[in-house]
Amino acid sequence: MRKKRLIKIFIAINVIPLAIFLAGPSEFTERVSSVIQDTRNILTISYLKKRISFNNNYDICDIPVERKIKPSSIIISGHTYNKEQREYLIAQKLMELIINNKVLLDAVYLTGDIFFDPTASDWKLLNSAFKNLDIQLQIAPGNHDVGFNDSIKKKVFYSINKYDYPFAISDQFSIHIFDDTTIQPWSYQDATFRLAKKHADVNKTLFLFGHNITISELQIIANSNEGKPTHITEFNAIAERLSPLYKNIYLISGDTGAFEKLPTTLCIKNNNVSYVVQGIKNHGKNEVLLINNNQLSKIKL
Repeated sequence: MRKKRLIKIFIAINVIPLAIFLAGPSEFTERVSSVIQDTRNILTISYLKKRISFNNNYDICDIPVERKIKPSSIIISGHTYNKEQREYLIAQKLMELIINNKVLLDAVYLTGDIFFDPTASDWKLLNSAFKNLDIQLQIAPGNHDVGFNDSIKKKVFYSINKYDYPFAISDQFSIHIFDDTTIQPWSYQDATFRLAKKHADVNKTLFLFGHNITISELQIIANSNEGKPTHITEFNAIAERLSPLYKNIYLISGDTGAFEKLPTTLCIKNNNVSYVVQGIKNHGKNEVLLINNNQLSKIKL
């Protein structure tokens, strides 16, 4: 009996790894890495469920995964700064994904912390790069990009990027609204809600982009507490305010992922309102969000 057991162990140690290698070691490695990442996300969600008072109104929601980018897509990503390889301007794998799929992209939306410590030259280079790629670029700035209050970073940003927040982009099926969540720190501006109401259409989908996490329930996955006020609105309060105005609503923040313990993407949902937080890690596996045909999904970097 003992001899048979030893033979089985020998086969497991030697034959199975060989079979995996012959089948494709890179694919196996990728699967293992994916399982590890999924396990981390599960642990994060388990932790969140202990900290958040989940009720019948909202819970963790899934975002579909795409294997490739489809024509007329939009890439969305937060926390894109690249401290180690400045020649890529933003995270290398994200920039490579954009360049390799430029003919399939209508736009790229960057949801804050684009640069770690930006200069006027950085913003000019970024705008020039997307102009050369012939891809529309829209920005919802973060604390690293513009700071808070009347900062030098904010003056530099607005001198190069001629935005007037909030602003909206509309088409036949959706409204895309962009806000600077450092103006009214860690919350949407009152003007943003007025803009959402102005464009209200129960047959359309609203996508609202900002950087800071604007709901109290998900503060524990924010990258930092810089500029954080004493009181932050609960998810239900925002959801109830916007829910009647549109068919579906996605509130998208770019302020997570800076540390290993934080998720790259997390979504909670209240009826027709989904709150999605996404950000790129400096190391490890990552994913970014996509909009295609008015649907939100994600793709691995």
